Amino acid sequence: MFVLLVPFLGFVWGQWLVASWRARPVRWVMPGAPYLFGFLAFVIVFWIVRNLPFGQFLAP
Repeated sequence: MFVLLVPFLGFVWGQWLVASWRARPVRWVMPGAPYLFGFLAFVIVFWIVRNLPFGQFLAP
């Protein structure tokens, strides 16, 4: 799942880099924020379920 998050992290880092280079405040306006929060919720549920007895099939 980290591989799916790498492009987003690169985009955010790029925004921060350009804004700091220009000495301007960073604007954190993300039109896809609901999708990001949904993905984050999915990851948290996945981490919890794979450690429960009935979710053993998700563990490596």
